[in-house]
Amino acid sequence: MAEEQEQEKVSSKVIALFVVVLLVAALGNLSQTAVNAMLSYVAEDLGVDLSTGQLLTTVYMMVMGVSVFLVGYLSERLTLFGYVALASTSFLVGSLLSLVAPNFAVMLLGRVLQGFSAGISVTVMQTIAMVKFPRSKSATAMGFAGIAMGFSPNIGPVIGGAMVDTLGWRSFFLLLSVLAVVLLVAGMLLIERGGQTNPLVKFDAGSFILVCIGFGGLLLGLSEASNNSLSDPLVWVLLLEGAVFMTVFLVVQHRKANPLVNLAIFKSRHYRRGTFLLCLLQASFMGVTLVIPLWWMDLCGGTAFEAGLVLLPGTITALVFNPVAGILTDKVGVRPVVLTFAAFLAVGACGMVFLNAESSLAEAMFWQCLRQVGVSGLMSPLISWSFSGLGPSIMNSGTSFSMALRQAFSSFGTACMVIIVLLVSPVSLELAFHASFGFSAVLSVLLFIISVVYVRVYDKRIVE
Repeated sequence: MAEEQEQEKVSSKVIALFVVVLLVAALGNLSQTAVNAMLSYVAEDLGVDLSTGQLLTTVYMMVMGVSVFLVGYLSERLTLFGYVALASTSFLVGSLLSLVAPNFAVMLLGRVLQGFSAGISVTVMQTIAMVKFPRSKSATAMGFAGIAMGFSPNIGPVIGGAMVDTLGWRSFFLLLSVLAVVLLVAGMLLIERGGQTNPLVKFDAGSFILVCIGFGGLLLGLSEASNNSLSDPLVWVLLLEGAVFMTVFLVVQHRKANPLVNLAIFKSRHYRRGTFLLCLLQASFMGVTLVIPLWWMDLCGGTAFEAGLVLLPGTITALVFNPVAGILTDKVGVRPVVLTFAAFLAVGACGMVFLNAESSLAEAMFWQCLRQVGVSGLMSPLISWSFSGLGPSIMNSGTSFSMALRQAFSSFGTACMVIIVLLVSPVSLELAFHASFGFSAVLSVLLFIISVVYVRVYDKRIVE
């Protein structure tokens, strides 16, 4: 018994490593969404139109998406200390470039470096939670990781909007730069040096080019679909090109001895099912954060500030329920936790379908808060459950591909909800929002049903 308890303990070195990586990832996700709130100010100040300024968010998303595929290679060539130093330094340099940017090109370069840091830090954060913590504490660790994946991007627009209105948009990047320096110094002092590397591993540039073109094309195509319309030929060209190159990428990975992504991850039943549920989750809720403000301002005649208030209670609950759900999963098991929070998500999403022009701000806040309780409570249990069947040797591949898929489905869900509003609004604006929220509700109910059928106890079979 004493030996088992000793194995359950987590060393202070692992905790320090995890906290630093978590905070770096949180800053990256905060930066991703906060810039949305200040985009028009940045574009005007740097002398570009708003459509060009959109590149600051589009490029960030694309770089973050493709950089996750570098995690396997970087983890072989760098120690954890070196990995964290790379992520922290990249974010610091990117923040400084954005802070002093004299023109749009420099600003865009800063966003590229920030997106790279966010992609590799969020992915390695999940790997640390699953590999460095004992299984009995992995869901708890993933719950705290949810602060970076859930709370941080949700609070970003609030912080960005407040700072741009009071101190100007550069003040936000000054804040990020100061925090990045603190994290870099903390990492140098707290994270243990040393560790094994494999200098013989070669970088597969061909595979990386394929995934950049393929996955980047899919993300850009979905982004264009939500910004423009399905009638734009560019949307279909990008989606088709992305699908073709991603197919070629996966075929190539299957034949490689040392692939960027080890496709053995799909031998795990938990990984297949859990990743599918996570993709449904991402698709069901990301678009809502964009459509709710449109509903409140365009249909109800409210202000942008009031629209932000609709999202605020749910954002605050995410800070609480992300870690709580992880702790509960380790104590009572994954099934009761997932089913409980999936029910919250489904009820909140279905209630939102009935919002109309006469609905109050409080009513919208209530249903959105229920949805956000479900989202924040599902994230860590589903991630830890889906990765539970993967061995350490392929964990990086699992976290990388899962992150990429979830980001793609976030863009897919957002595009679908916006397109529904655009297509139905000529008939009836109110009906358009009913239909858009209905799409989210269908995905949420489907997630609950599949969870009832498939989410069971951890499978002891480990795939290496």
